[in-house]
Amino acid sequence: MKRSLQVIALIISILRSVYGLNAQELLVFQDSLLLHEVQIQAEVQSQPNTEHGKLDIVHGLMSGDLGQYLDRMGRAQVLSNGSTGAASAVRNRGLSSDHTVLYWNDVPINSFSLGTCDLSMIPVFFFDDVSQDQSTTLSSHAYSNLGSSIRFAGSRKMAPTFSARILNSVNTLRNTFTGIDIAYPFGEQQEVRSSQLYLRTRIFYQDIRNEFKYKDDFQFEHPVLLQTHNDGINRGVQQELRYLFGRSEFSSAVWYQNKQIQIPSLMGSVGSGTSEQSDDVFRSQCVYRFFGSKSRLTTSIAWMDENMHYRDKNLEPGKWMIDSKIKSQVLFVDTKGELQLGKYFVFQQGITVLAPKIGNTNYESGAQRDVWTQFNTALKWNHKSHTLNAETRHDTRERSFVPNYALTYRYYLTLKKISVDAGMTWAEQLRFPDFNELYWVPGGNPELLPERGQLLEWCLNTQWNFSENLHLNVGGKLFYRNVEDWIQWIPTEHGFWSPVNYKTVKTFGYDLPVVLDHQKDKTRYTLELKYIHLEALFVNQDVWNDAEAKHLTYTPEHTIHAGLQIMRGVGYFLFSYNYVDSRYSDEMNTSYRELPSYQLCYAEVGTTVMRKKIIFKPSISIDNVFDVAYQSLRSYAMPGRVFQMNLQISYQR
Repeated sequence: MKRSLQVIALIISILRSVYGLNAQELLVFQDSLLLHEVQIQAEVQSQPNTEHGKLDIVHGLMSGDLGQYLDRMGRAQVLSNGSTGAASAVRNRGLSSDHTVLYWNDVPINSFSLGTCDLSMIPVFFFDDVSQDQSTTLSSHAYSNLGSSIRFAGSRKMAPTFSARILNSVNTLRNTFTGIDIAYPFGEQQEVRSSQLYLRTRIFYQDIRNEFKYKDDFQFEHPVLLQTHNDGINRGVQQELRYLFGRSEFSSAVWYQNKQIQIPSLMGSVGSGTSEQSDDVFRSQCVYRFFGSKSRLTTSIAWMDENMHYRDKNLEPGKWMIDSKIKSQVLFVDTKGELQLGKYFVFQQGITVLAPKIGNTNYESGAQRDVWTQFNTALKWNHKSHTLNAETRHDTRERSFVPNYALTYRYYLTLKKISVDAGMTWAEQLRFPDFNELYWVPGGNPELLPERGQLLEWCLNTQWNFSENLHLNVGGKLFYRNVEDWIQWIPTEHGFWSPVNYKTVKTFGYDLPVVLDHQKDKTRYTLELKYIHLEALFVNQDVWNDAEAKHLTYTPEHTIHAGLQIMRGVGYFLFSYNYVDSRYSDEMNTSYRELPSYQLCYAEVGTTVMRKKIIFKPSISIDNVFDVAYQSLRSYAMPGRVFQMNLQISYQR
């Protein structure tokens, strides 16, 4: 106990030096909120549409955000407005970023004003697991999903004893990161569940400088510029609690984060940016779970309070030409129940209530609020090698009483050295208009209909077990999606833009993932390959016409990802390769605005040194190994080659 108190005292002293807090402020800060580790290794899951990743090996990305991890590891397409700290959003299969919903412990955190989620505000250090569902389900997740679902959460596995770790990173952009993670269980873990309390606190501080040179294609006399307007501070804390008692579990989490950053100018405009943005996020959640022999019950309550302040063109001290503030407050209540019916059936019923209030200086009267309820029902049938899942959802915002539906069939076959997992999904899903589309002044359209999409998907996963130390996973997905009443902002005769249900969109393609895992002596090799072919087309009318169809913006036709991980003893080597095809940056598909294809590589090498109960994990990572000049979004400069040094120090009693 004495050693534990000494470690805690040491960590508190570090917190005080990092944040400059006095004792009273520190107590308040600890009671608030934030952060842990992510694994590149792909795993074959029980659900054919879901990809999982653990976050505890790629140390070089643990100091970054979720968008950087998803992009470098080839998990999803991420569009970024610049380097570290810049706003970024995820896209799935050609659809817009507001069609993918992100869930923190099953709580949707997409902005109700914009519909999207800024990935730069999701630190990887906070979380242990990330999963992506390409087709989404109507009963497992709340809210309205038209694209995919990305869920990130802490580990469900509790540390057996007191543990603490510190992560420090510094790179050639002059960015630094410090993260501290403390876990403390009360009571001993037993095979039979008994009363037990578990606490975990994660905290980080990130100093963002983003000093790098880039080539501005629109500057002819002096095309090579130095990025000088992208400084910022990002910091936060997360507090988690879990209490187990009998067949029940109570858990809570509080997450606070603040980011202040300068926004660089677009290429071809001026040498230095003039705008800056601050984000202040508070999220809290309480969950109760009951696990019966034939039933389960989960109830979740969450409260989210988020503030964004954007300013541009400083006229004089304290006065700006553009000074925009957005305040979002959301109450989320979700209850799900599961009941085993006989030998083959499982019945699931859920209800979700969302009550957002959005304050925006561009709304009439400065604020808008709404309350709606979602009802979902699922019936699952399992018999030998077959599984059939039928789901429905009704949203009270829907003007008709016709619910969404999803039907998923799966088949399993296990032989001596091969196992097969095949599935098919047919679903209809909705994406309701966000608050800006409904209430923006001028131009908001309260009469907008929800976007309605139909999905048809086939998937096949095979696992070949050649020996105890050699495994091969080969899979494939074929998908087709049709979206009607797509919401599009168009110019009006009054001189401003307004959203209408205007566009019809079709996306179709296939994914081909391969994972090879081989253990030889003390060395383990994991090779991952993935190819995605995508066609995403639209017409600006209700009736489809092939002659008028054009490509959706920022949608590559070909995407390739390759990853290699080698682990031997206490050391490891990691290499990731991504190829992104050319993309149109405007809806007219003009060739001079087309962004060229690019190839990015990420490499990392590290080792582990143990000294009694203290573990040192130094590593070196290189992002953009071959110093490629590229743009994720048109006219936003991205850094070239970046070297980073990482050191993680862990203590476990």
